[in-house]
Amino acid sequence: MKTFKQFITKSYREIEFLCVNTKLGSSTEEKNQMALYHDLELLDNVFPLLQNWNDWEDDGQKQISLSAIITTSYDKSIVKDIEDKIKALAKKHNIEIDMINNVTDDYLDRAFNGEHENQVSNP
Repeated sequence: MKTFKQFITKSYREIEFLCVNTKLGSSTEEKNQMALYHDLELLDNVFPLLQNWNDWEDDGQKQISLSAIITTSYDKSIVKDIEDKIKALAKKHNIEIDMINNVTDDYLDRAFNGEHENQVSNP
């Protein structure tokens, strides 16, 4: 049986892209990732989440992750349209999609408030 909270909790789509990682030859190029980030900023109902993990390594490795959170969950056809636009932008910038997840209100709120670990604002 579902609880009341399960009925009112919304989920949002998050599309994660292949990371920049200088230790891996098959990773995303940083200039492509930044171009995608700036294009995602122009889309309505999309929040690009950029995280810089460079501090984890002392050997100069660069590791930067990017995802796009679709900030509406009400109309599935609108969500699909936005998802298609995001996928087209990823293709334009030669960036592979790593995975597509559903995320919670709390996850989206933390992104809006800049509270995710190593989140970058205004790169």
